[in-house]
Amino acid sequence: MLGGRFRVFSNAEEAEIRGAVAGGERVQRPDFSFLVFSALPLCPLRLCGEKRPDYLSKDGEKNVTYESVAVVPSKIAEGVSFEVARMSFVRRVELMRRVRELARRAEFLEAGNGNGDRMDAALLRAEIDRLYVTWGLRKVSGLTLDGAEATTESLAEAGPEELFREALAAVRAETGLSEEERKN
Repeated sequence: MLGGRFRVFSNAEEAEIRGAVAGGERVQRPDFSFLVFSALPLCPLRLCGEKRPDYLSKDGEKNVTYESVAVVPSKIAEGVSFEVARMSFVRRVELMRRVRELARRAEFLEAGNGNGDRMDAALLRAEIDRLYVTWGLRKVSGLTLDGAEATTESLAEAGPEELFREALAAVRAETGLSEEERKN
C-alpha cells in the first residue's frame, strides 16, 4: 500500500479494473474505489481485452468507426425517434460547466425549510432538465408539432411532456450517469 487511496494492483486486478472502466462501470473494492463518469474507454482496446465496446464498429480490417450520435426509438410514440449526442470529453466538460451553478443553487434551495425555497429548487431542476435536452438532443424524427416538424426547442416548448421526459431520459442515459450519481 502506497498510502491514502493508492495501491499497486496485480496484472490480473488491473485487467479486471480496466475492463470494467472500459464498459463505463462503477468499480468499488474494499481497498480502493473510484467512479467512472464516461462510457468511453479510458485504456487502449488491446489492454481492455478483445471485447470491443458496442459503440465502436470495425470497418474492414483497418478502420474503427465511431458514431457521435445514437438513434433512440420512442417507446411512447411509435415512429418517433431521438437522435442523441454521445458523450465525449469536451462535451462532458461543457455540460458540467453549464449545469454546475444551477445544480449548486438548486441543492442550496432544497436544503431550505420554506415552501418558496423548495419551489425555486424545483424550478431550477426543471431548467437543468431542459438544459440536458437542448444540450444532448440533436434531432427529433417522426413528430409534427402544430404543422411543423418537431425540433429540440419545439419539443420542449409545445410537445407532449411524456415525449420530452423520454428524450430527457435518453440524453441522461448517454451521459452514463444514473439518477443517484447525478444527485451526488
